Amino acid sequence: DDVKRLLEAGVHAMLVGESLIKAQDTGAKVRELIGAQG
Repeated sequence: DDVKRLLEAGVHAMLVGESLIKAQDTGAKVRELIGAQG
């Protein structure tokens, strides 16, 4: 819902998480976050 509202407001980019920005290995961090979902 938040993403939809931001896109409708004309936003073209959004910060998805500080942990991704700070991670030395973003690929590993994404795999970790996806794994946390189940």
